[in-house]
Amino acid sequence: MRSSLDTFRSGPGYEPGSWKVSDANRRDDVVGSRPVSVRMRDLTLRVTEQMSDVSLSHQQRLRLLEALVRAGVSSLETSSFGRGHTVEEMREEVETAKAINPDCELVYTGAATERHMRMAAESGYDVVRVLSGVFLGDALPAYAGAVYHRAWQGREWDGLRFPTSPGEVTARAQRLIELGASHGVKVGGSVLLLSYATDEDVAQYCRGIAEAGAYDVQLGDHASGTSPEAFAHFVRISREAGGDIEVAAHTHDMFGLATATAVAAGLAGATILEASVNGFTEGPAQGDLAHISGAMEMLYGVHTGIDLAQLTPLSRLTEKLIGQSRPGDWGLTGTAIFDYGNDGDEYAQELKVDPLIHMGVAPEAVGNDRQLRIGSTSGPWTMWDKLDELGIEVGREEIPQVLEACKRGMAELGRGLTDSEIRETALRVLDSTRAGVGS
Repeated sequence: MRSSLDTFRSGPGYEPGSWKVSDANRRDDVVGSRPVSVRMRDLTLRVTEQMSDVSLSHQQRLRLLEALVRAGVSSLETSSFGRGHTVEEMREEVETAKAINPDCELVYTGAATERHMRMAAESGYDVVRVLSGVFLGDALPAYAGAVYHRAWQGREWDGLRFPTSPGEVTARAQRLIELGASHGVKVGGSVLLLSYATDEDVAQYCRGIAEAGAYDVQLGDHASGTSPEAFAHFVRISREAGGDIEVAAHTHDMFGLATATAVAAGLAGATILEASVNGFTEGPAQGDLAHISGAMEMLYGVHTGIDLAQLTPLSRLTEKLIGQSRPGDWGLTGTAIFDYGNDGDEYAQELKVDPLIHMGVAPEAVGNDRQLRIGSTSGPWTMWDKLDELGIEVGREEIPQVLEACKRGMAELGRGLTDSEIRETALRVLDSTRAGVGS
């Protein structure tokens, strides 16, 4: 059987001991041309600040930052201006990251004043981001923070000056980009509210900020209203209009398409794919660092620089620090994603032949573990394996009785049994059976 499998594993979709995916994923005639590499930009430290029930201390932030850099993340967006971080704290973040990887890029977002540019320069941050929404005419005040700050203070906000055209949105970004350059920091632009954007909006903005010396442009779709195909379309427009500026794809998961959209963006020419650990953020989940980097590396053969074996440990650390967890069947890093044993003997026993038939990825490839579970459809061979794992010696003829007792227990409890409950059930059945034989 192993020899037969080997005859089907001569193509680029096979990484011995790690994964087996379709060779068609790597064919230009199927998926088009693929980049050699993309960079992953992690947003976890910034987006967890927006989660209402999360509050990381400065030391916890440094611990998570260090783990991210050690996992191979080469670009981190850590926070936004106005969230209370001091220059000293910002500088310590920079020093922590660059002590591990001197080339790691540190990004701060929401730059709007000369003071922000000065803070970034003094702390050693590499890049600041200007937030630019798509021009929405008279609706612009609805999402302007200054409106609400003034209104709360009882001040009039009608005197605030808002852009009156898409060109004025771009002109504001250009002024800030030039201001950042005068302080020695790189400045990136952004096209937020992407699902409202037209081709002309994206093209004129990217062209304008490129002329001003922008470092990159972030295409951001918090509302998840832009399909993978449409997102790829806007990436191509950005690349054509912006020349040499990098394009960063920022996706969310309202429709379960954050990874697909990020992948489509990467294949279309986006050089930076933004994500967070486990997709943590407020609102629709962010694109998940593990899912996006794993898909690019394993499915498409595109290098991301991420140490895939660190993905599950990084997921667990983040869950511990912020006090939240993802479901067990969360892709690649879930606690139960590599469980087996409840799909009939043929699925569990095939692992002894080869682990990459029904599971395209080996758990070790992403730092995860495989677990043998007993469920309502488990067979006697799998039950025998479980008893061996638990160190319980049993004769073949005794196994059906143990399995039946376990299934009765599951039916009564309305859930699967833990290892300790399986052990207790098995020993009770064996003691009863053997006592009857002895009498």
